[in-house]
Amino acid sequence: MSCHSSNHSMPVAQPTASELILRQDNLAIYQLTCPEFDALTPRLQRYAYHLCKAAIAGRDIYFDQTAPRSLEIKACIEELLWPKDIDPELRKKVERYAVKFLTFNGNYDPETSRKFVPEFTYEEMNHQFRRIWKLVMTGDGHQIEVDNAWLDLKPYIFDPDFRPVLVNKSPESGDPISASAINLYDKGITRRQIEAAPSHYGLNGRFALADNQLVEEVYRAGAPHIAPGRMAKAMEAIIAELELALADAPDGSRPALQALIEYFRTGEPEAFDRHCRLWVKDNNSPVDYILGFIEVYNDPLGKRGSFEGGVFVEDTPATAALRSLAENAAWFEARMPWEDDFKKKDFTPPSAKAVKMLIGVGGEGPTCPGGINLPNDSRLRETVGTKNFILTNVMESGADERAKLLFGEFIYSPEERTLALQGFNERRMAMTALHEIVGHGSGRISPDLKGDPDSYLKEFASTLEEARADLVALWFVGDPKLVELGVLSPAVTRKSAYTAELAYTLIDLRYMPKGDQFEEDHARAEHLIASYLISKGGAKIEIIEGKAYCRLVEVEVTHRAVGDLLAQIQRIKATGDYAAGKKLVETYGIKFDPKLRDEVIARAKPLDIPDRIAFAMPEIVPVRNKMGGVESFKITYPKDFIGQMIRFGGKSN
Repeated sequence: MSCHSSNHSMPVAQPTASELILRQDNLAIYQLTCPEFDALTPRLQRYAYHLCKAAIAGRDIYFDQTAPRSLEIKACIEELLWPKDIDPELRKKVERYAVKFLTFNGNYDPETSRKFVPEFTYEEMNHQFRRIWKLVMTGDGHQIEVDNAWLDLKPYIFDPDFRPVLVNKSPESGDPISASAINLYDKGITRRQIEAAPSHYGLNGRFALADNQLVEEVYRAGAPHIAPGRMAKAMEAIIAELELALADAPDGSRPALQALIEYFRTGEPEAFDRHCRLWVKDNNSPVDYILGFIEVYNDPLGKRGSFEGGVFVEDTPATAALRSLAENAAWFEARMPWEDDFKKKDFTPPSAKAVKMLIGVGGEGPTCPGGINLPNDSRLRETVGTKNFILTNVMESGADERAKLLFGEFIYSPEERTLALQGFNERRMAMTALHEIVGHGSGRISPDLKGDPDSYLKEFASTLEEARADLVALWFVGDPKLVELGVLSPAVTRKSAYTAELAYTLIDLRYMPKGDQFEEDHARAEHLIASYLISKGGAKIEIIEGKAYCRLVEVEVTHRAVGDLLAQIQRIKATGDYAAGKKLVETYGIKFDPKLRDEVIARAKPLDIPDRIAFAMPEIVPVRNKMGGVESFKITYPKDFIGQMIRFGGKSN
């Protein structure tokens, strides 16, 4: 990470990107930094400022999508954190609950999909709350009466068995919609109803019941002759900031922003499609963004997108190797292990940047991705290519130190541990880049398939796509081409990568303290790959001195199995083969051994290593002159997570 001189008259201490600012149980929160902001021109700083404000303005949309009553729970928590005459011991319990709730954008753990409940009781909170407040304003502009609020909210907050799973894609009932608490569908709606109903909006849509009739709602601000939609107030606030951003946007960024504003006003998918086409081609600005209804992981059927907002500044020194990878994407495509019919012929090279995150909300934060590849629409990928970000300040969060401790327990021999740690940071960055730039951007859809393959693969689409991208990274890691391109050093071998990745087969079980199945798509993808490799003899679970280890058996056997599985998944995606995709995921990707999980948790506990990582964001602050006008901007690092969440909610702490 390079540092640039500050333009401010007062020097500001810059914490490292991996500075830990809060540790609570299994959660660690780090402070992100972005010194590159100081090197931007004043105009680009103002542009970034308004983009960040637009992202924050949409944050409540994600809460609305997460689970019923999430906005009301959030409003109550924010009021409870506001300085009031409240019992100190009760405040501590509230703050502990608030840290988890605000980190995960609701009261469900994103890894397990399970609901978590507070340490305080309904009775003690109800007494304190009613003593101080009469009305609370929610993020969608509604007031709730405290006398009624806590009674109504009681099961949503305090009962772990009331709507216990956020997203359940493989329930025993066979209906993932009725088994999931996600607020993309009103309670009472079934999968059969949704699959029989037409959907115009898709990503920014939601289904409700009105007079027992299925109605598709849309998130939009409204326009002349177009009625406002759900969360219209938040959508208007996003648009207001984007219109201010337009004044300072680089010329190449304006057409995409204008299409995005139209999309947020009208809700029309065509406007978002146009925005994506323009956005992918806009690669010259050092400031970039993601804003809208993007990833479908939280939809049990994989069709409706969660809101996310992210703003980024290019990390120029780290971009060169990524661009070299992107420019050679055709070389990698030609060497994929799948059938030639499913390889791209007319190749549009992807774009790639290393970036520092300035803000991440909703699906982008406070738990942040390390890499991003968009757009998700497979047809758009084939025709206009993809844009890829590797978030270097997110990747710099102490992962190597955690790995040393974990490998010490879950890799048996000193030789294997040394091998797994060899080039750990560069390998992690390179495999993320291969996953995003080459993996997600690769492959050709059969011309016989009508529409996007995700509409055929349904609830298994995201798991299969994440597994496909992971397998691409595993297929090419250790290839001399990566050394030639400057992506990896010769020290990183296929054997070192496989040794490390297989260790995580056990390590990742610590994320799942209850149950016997994975729900989250990335976790399912990783488990699918490991289980398949074990079934083909490339790896094995071995008990040594009473402890379980997942060990590499033979590199070439494992590599062949990676290629075989990758070819299968590409064929499934290219042809929309739902039955084969379902069988693959259900056979290898969902169930795990609870006894093995219990052993892993017991062995990991003494290490005291967090298994949930989140981030506090930088904040851009206007510097005003004596007349109140904005004359410049400065970037600050508050290192106060709860305070930042209160500010993002519209309050000053």
